[in-house]
Amino acid sequence: MREAWTRALWPLQLFPRFALRAHPATAGAMLLLLLLLLLLPLPLPALASGTGEGTGDGVQWLRMTHADFLAILDANPEGFTLVFTDAEGQWLGREYHSPDLRVYLEFGSDRERITGQLALAEGDQFCYRYPSYSQEFCWLYFQSEQGFMEESTTTDEVDFFAVVPGNVFVEDFGTRWSQRFD
Repeated sequence: MREAWTRALWPLQLFPRFALRAHPATAGAMLLLLLLLLLLPLPLPALASGTGEGTGDGVQWLRMTHADFLAILDANPEGFTLVFTDAEGQWLGREYHSPDLRVYLEFGSDRERITGQLALAEGDQFCYRYPSYSQEFCWLYFQSEQGFMEESTTTDEVDFFAVVPGNVFVEDFGTRWSQRFD
């Protein structure tokens, strides 16, 4: 029986005997350190699948589902505006999402304004169709403690966005705001 205890407590032999006779706070801290050192080699569980790899900054980006996105719309029955920036925080555009999934996008240095429609596509893709453009623009959305990110499914473009409740275009252009699009 004594042999089993000796084998089980072999890590304690790493510390000098005086450490175990030290002040209780010191001995407790050393024992805690020892336990942490013993647990470090254990594998850690994965947090979630579908993590974005677009930023390379070590932040854990979790893939958003259609349900996640629609929950934002449910929490904002009047709609919401996405304000887009690049990795350096430079403004790229903004897009109002109405409750019926119509979108109003203002983007670029010339602040072009177009209307479109959001379609929830397979694989939790968010696809935007604008009559002004022949192609469809599809994105994967991610969320972290730092905010939101989108990755294009057809290019290497990665943008960041904030969700602003309501329609910022009403604030900027008044009640006839939609006449400024297309």
